[in-house]
Amino acid sequence: MMQLHPSGNVLAERVFERMPMEGFVDMKKVLLPEDGHGYDGLLSFGLCEVILNKFEKNEPLLRVLREEYESLTETSPRLSGVCEITNRLWNVKYNENMKSKNDVKVDNDECLFIKVGPKFDISTDFLVSTVRLYDESIIDENGEEIKSFDGQKFTPLNEHMAPYFFFNASSSLYLFVYFLDRESPKIVKPKHIRTIELAKMRYHRFADTDVMHFSVSGNFLAVAKKWWRKIGFQQADVSYGVEFYDMEKSRKGEPDRIYNIRKLSALGWCYDPNERNSFDISDSDSESDSSDFSRYQKNCFFSENIFICSRDNGDGNFNIEVHKINSEGGFLFKKIQLHTNPERPFDNLFIESVENSSWKFYISSRLSRETYIIFYDRSQSVLKSSLENEPLRDPRFVERYLDGELDKAVKRVEKKLESEVNVLGNVRFSQEREPGTDKWTAYYKIYA
Repeated sequence: MMQLHPSGNVLAERVFERMPMEGFVDMKKVLLPEDGHGYDGLLSFGLCEVILNKFEKNEPLLRVLREEYESLTETSPRLSGVCEITNRLWNVKYNENMKSKNDVKVDNDECLFIKVGPKFDISTDFLVSTVRLYDESIIDENGEEIKSFDGQKFTPLNEHMAPYFFFNASSSLYLFVYFLDRESPKIVKPKHIRTIELAKMRYHRFADTDVMHFSVSGNFLAVAKKWWRKIGFQQADVSYGVEFYDMEKSRKGEPDRIYNIRKLSALGWCYDPNERNSFDISDSDSESDSSDFSRYQKNCFFSENIFICSRDNGDGNFNIEVHKINSEGGFLFKKIQLHTNPERPFDNLFIESVENSSWKFYISSRLSRETYIIFYDRSQSVLKSSLENEPLRDPRFVERYLDGELDKAVKRVEKKLESEVNVLGNVRFSQEREPGTDKWTAYYKIYA
């Protein structure tokens, strides 16, 4: 009917420029009809570009899918192209049965796989993993298996640290950085650009926590570390630090460690909505097992090149700090000074929501019933806080206090994640058992 209306183009512009991305997904059968008679004539190339640019601000992966579409069709997208690109993004994020662009094997034989597992984080162009990828495996004349990736043989990893009772530190930790090369629209090929060896115990101590010890935002990688020093019976002095790497500089062979923060009392953490531990189960005899992995990964918060942390001054005064990271390094962007009982330092900084216009996060301690609620209005560049001091019948049981504002915020996020469809992402981890054997092969499957 819109095509027949004398002002159909004007009506179409008003409808589609206001339509959310989910609307294009829901209207796939209408905008991409099987008979080929669609509605491309209703919108100009320019307006379609404006619509995609708007979506791309919140979905960086859309840029890759857009380039893929333009490479395959050799034309800019019209209305049907906008629909096809947004539907492909939906499949990459949520479709468990989508066919991958490349299945790359993961070395699950080395000690790092057993020690820290296949932890990984991604951005549109980079993959950072705790274990190595390989594409070839041969048996040499001594009967030993030799693995290689992109023509380069694996070099032995350092195993030089004595075991510790709280963590199996028999070798260094490593982070392997890969650039996702999309030169061909038909395949995504990871290229190894950097190995970061984390040899010192400060890295092992943080990797032993339930929060992932590294996080990726765009071209930047944040790596967390933890210092621990015993100062008395059942007492320890604990502090944190973070190192930042520019992976685009890694790719160019330039010095890539660009920023460092030390002597922190807490690092902001959040739940990762992406299902990092997705396991494919095929219709063949192969089997998969995900029992060793938690459903929701806890990450150090690092988003839109922003890192949030706190610094205790030792006298009850502490600062919440917001750091911005860029290719030139980083800087302290905002801070707010707060106060608590010096005997009960706040060490739990939870990021509930980070939206375009505002942020909300909480800091508390298991030793205190108090919680600071911090609200940051990005549009006005204002950082505010309020102290929540809820009643407690018996302060002796403060460690069991599970109904504070921080706890409520955590439960809200958990409930929200449970009600939503799992976000699978453009890189997924999978383990498959070869039919009729006990041999398992691990993969990173790349979808866009």
